[in-house]
Amino acid sequence: MRAIYGDVDVKIIAVLREPVARLHAAYSHYEHYAKHFKSFDEFVNLFVDAFEECAGEHGVEGCAHRFEAYHPKYEAVFYHADQLIKTMYAVFLEGWLAMFGAENVLVLRTEDVFHSDPNVRKEQLKKALSHLGLADVTESALDAMDACDEECNADDAAMATRKYEAGDVSPETRAKLDAFFAPQLADLAAMLGDEKWRWPGYRGV
Repeated sequence: MRAIYGDVDVKIIAVLREPVARLHAAYSHYEHYAKHFKSFDEFVNLFVDAFEECAGEHGVEGCAHRFEAYHPKYEAVFYHADQLIKTMYAVFLEGWLAMFGAENVLVLRTEDVFHSDPNVRKEQLKKALSHLGLADVTESALDAMDACDEECNADDAAMATRKYEAGDVSPETRAKLDAFFAPQLADLAAMLGDEKWRWPGYRGV
């Protein structure tokens, strides 16, 4: 990206969701996964097992960026384990911070952006506006933005906040994903200086 933008300060805002909830939402939202896999468990097992095999050979960062390029067996994995890799936030955030600087990257949690409490939602709006150099926004303007968030993007908000049911993710799959994402979340919390990026205690339900 720096090669494209040069010395221009690019302002990046990333909105991240708890990894297992995001992965399950992607599996549920895109029909081709449901058609290809018998269950979320099968989806997870294929992607995690293939990625971990790749990482054992080429390293986590390499496989996150070049998974399907390393070998035909990885290229053959359904959609190249794309949704799993997209949820490995720390790998990609590290590059953004290095290229653009922490002052140009704002990271928010989906759970806060679409929170049921309007005060929490508006606090995220304030952070985003300040990040973009638009801090002088009236309270009434914030109220209007927040109201539009509810009225104009109802479908997006519903998808972003819908939690999976307890029976949708087996304990074994949850444990497998927790173990897979644990190093990523530890790195994310360290980069952003806040343990909330481990989503402590969050289990979707």
